Formats: sequence, structure tokens, C-alpha cells
Amino acid sequence: RIYMANNPDKEFSVIRETYNDSIVANARNPILIDTSTIETLSSHIYYKIGALDYHYNESAPSEIIEVKRPDIYPPVSPLITGYKAKEDHIHFDVALSSSFDVRQNYIYRKEASEEEWSIIDSLGIGLNTTYVDSTGEARIDYLYTLKAIDEGGLESEFGNQLKLRILRNDNSVELTPTVKYFEEENKTLITWKA
Repeated sequence: RIYMANNPDKEFSVIRETYNDSIVANARNPILIDTSTIETLSSHIYYKIGALDYHYNESAPSEIIEVKRPDIYPPVSPLITGYKAKEDHIHFDVALSSSFDVRQNYIYRKEASEEEWSIIDSLGIGLNTTYVDSTGEARIDYLYTLKAIDEGGLESEFGNQLKLRILRNDNSVELTPTVKYFEEENKTLITWKA
């Protein structure tokens, strides 16, 4: 008898029995395919095996094995919750994916005119974090977004997208001004060559 349960501390149910006439066939192909539901709150399934003799006396059960249920649901998307554009970088506030099986959160960037996203860094797991991008070039519009990947390799949808530009002080001009003060008029004359 093969038993299954959603919790190792609860009662197990028989999901398959083999009898003397099927032992040879099962011995040649000892593979069990379980079609248990994956839409449940328990993330694991537990199995054990017992043997019966001809008088229906059952042996002590085998060790319990734990099997992770297949995952068909991608993780929740992480989000950019705030930003500050500075003179040489952009500071991001990030809400990481809240899914329990997230393996990693990533921040992506692309130029506004490009099609493909590029990962610029991994952000780990948790609840909230910050990230600073100081690698952008002047006068280029970038799109930023986030994505999460879970333990099963499933990817979330891209989170919200922001179009931003790293600020640069383009107004600085190299000038050497000449200053002349007229004390009687209490005025100053500043001259320079552009």
C-alpha cells in the first residue's frame, strides 16, 4: 500500500495497492505517477509505504518522504515605490516580491528607444530595499522595471515601469569673470568672454 498525506502529522490515505498478480508488472516498472491536486495550501506532499501479507497483516510503515508540489504560479511582481533623481545617480525605493518561494528579485534597465531589457543588478529577497543606479549616461532617457524569479524558475511579470534620466549639471561654463567695484555708486560691474 502506498499512502499519501498533505501533513506528515495527520492521517495518511491509501492512494495505491498492489496485489500478488500485479507484483511482477510493478517490479518491472516501479514508478508511481501521482495526480494529486496542486491547488492546495500545502507546498509539499508526504508518502510512505506498507506491506501486507496474505492474512492482511500490515508491516511497519517505511520512512516518510517529502516531495515538493509542482509550482505553476509565478511570483508576485516587485515594484518601484519611489525614486529621487540626483546629479549623478538615481535612488530607488523598492517593494520586493512578497511570494514565499522567491529566489531572487532583479532590476532591469533599457534606453527608451531600445526593445530589450538588461539586468543591471540583483536585489536579493525580503520586503523592502533601496537601489542606486549611477551608471547611466547624460541626456539619455532610461526605462526601469523589476522582475522576480521563484525556486521553480517561474518569472513574474515585469513590475511598474518608470522613464527617468540621471541629472547632469550641464549649465556649468568655464568662465573667468572680471569684477570691478565702483564704491561711490555702490555698484559692481562683472564682465566675461563667452
